[in-house]
Amino acid sequence: MNIGKEVLIAANCYIIDANHNYKSNLLPIRLQGFNVKPVILYDGVWAGTNTTILPGATIFEGAIIGANSLVSSSISMNMIAFGSPAKEVKSRFDK
Repeated sequence: MNIGKEVLIAANCYIIDANHNYKSNLLPIRLQGFNVKPVILYDGVWAGTNTTILPGATIFEGAIIGANSLVSSSISMNMIAFGSPAKEVKSRFDK
């Protein structure tokens, strides 16, 4: 996990960089190890309340993630994104 400078992470956010492996039906899931994918939050990101950021997600500089959103991929620089899954809605600088 890599968190840049001046990042705002609101209350009740989850940043998850690993999931359980589950391919075998011969072993309990808890014994199958983990699949780790880094999460990157670049400088100036703001993650709103109750945001969940999943393994492999990258949120580029200055992006804003709306409350109660689920980020499962990349969010472009200076974009406002929200929803489940989070989708880019507009640039922070659009009028």
